[in-house]
Amino acid sequence: MAKVSVQEIRQVALEILAQTAEGVRYSQLVREILQARPEANENAVHGVVYDLPSHFPDRVVRPARGLYALAKVPVAETPAVV
Repeated sequence: MAKVSVQEIRQVALEILAQTAEGVRYSQLVREILQARPEANENAVHGVVYDLPSHFPDRVVRPARGLYALAKVPVAETPAVV
């Protein structure tokens, strides 16, 4: 069985978070990653998910305890359409 790298786990996690605007609970995110990559080590997945907000501080936020979501771009920073 081939190992799944930390970068691959992070990429799958970001893809899952991108699919849900309201965010995903920690345990659900771990489950979905393991479904997408069944060969991944479960303990490694737990470690990567726990560390997502510190690894991607500008992209992943925790709006509530146990809830992970992608950061929304503030309206003031959106480019103007000319």
